[in-house]
Amino acid sequence: MGRAWIDYSEVPCRLRCPKCGSTHVMIYGRRTVEFQIEENDFKRVDEEITDVVEEVVDGVECLECGEFGEPDEIREWNADKTSIEE
Repeated sequence: MGRAWIDYSEVPCRLRCPKCGSTHVMIYGRRTVEFQIEENDFKRVDEEITDVVEEVVDGVECLECGEFGEPDEIREWNADKTSIEE
């Protein structure tokens, strides 16, 4: 079993499904942010995200054929190096 997640910065810039060649993909992950919220009389007046602390990717899915890639397989989805399965 590979890593459960990778940092978003490790994801190739261009993704292509290694099975069908589609570039229509969904990246799954989560983001931790810093924020500030202003309240007045118990109501939110303003809310602002001030920084993205962490972005991690749990996997990638091809929206054409359904192929799913785990985080440790992301390099296989690199559009610049992908060879399509026959």
